[in-house]
Amino acid sequence: MSASGRLMPLQSQAANSAGRPETWRAIGVPTDRRLAVLGQRRSGKTTLLKSLSGKPGLGLARPVQIAQFSPVANAGGLFHPKLNVNENIRFLADLYGVEPRRLAAGILEFCALEADWSVILGSNDPALRRSLEVAAVMFLPFGCYLIDDAGHLPSDIIDRCFEMAKERRAGVIFSTSNVRLARQRADCILVVAKNGLQLFDDVEKGIAFFGQYKD
Repeated sequence: MSASGRLMPLQSQAANSAGRPETWRAIGVPTDRRLAVLGQRRSGKTTLLKSLSGKPGLGLARPVQIAQFSPVANAGGLFHPKLNVNENIRFLADLYGVEPRRLAAGILEFCALEADWSVILGSNDPALRRSLEVAAVMFLPFGCYLIDDAGHLPSDIIDRCFEMAKERRAGVIFSTSNVRLARQRADCILVVAKNGLQLFDDVEKGIAFFGQYKD
């Protein structure tokens, strides 16, 4: 079942009964809605989001064209762990053509963080690193934001992500295995199943389909 709105053409590869990849088929992924990517652990949710952002190693799906997707937030690959926060901000600001002070101010406004930004990022608390990464991504303007493992983020951070995306009329694609979160936040569902990707306009139908593959 396809979802309406701005669609990103995506090719999904299903597996046969023996678990071997079969023919690629095209689906349209909405980029202006709140799409939950539902899947079990190690099902390929993070790989799917990275493929949308343009990263190699596409696994069971690959984009047909480039869209204005954000980098994948909360996936641990945006900031370098051996650089401090200030150095990471300068690098990211240069990459996306923004003033480093503006990016730093935007991060602080997004989530009031108390941290020593001169300390090597890898030395900081993992939850703090995730919050910094998400804040940096959400400050930058994109047509659709990609958030990995949304259920592992504090509820106030998730609230702000969806608020900012709504203000910018941008979509959000977030991965999770948490049915409750998908029901609360999504208006359509993409299930990462054994037989490929299945898209649902109806959230409850998507959740019911996902339930067939839960352990």
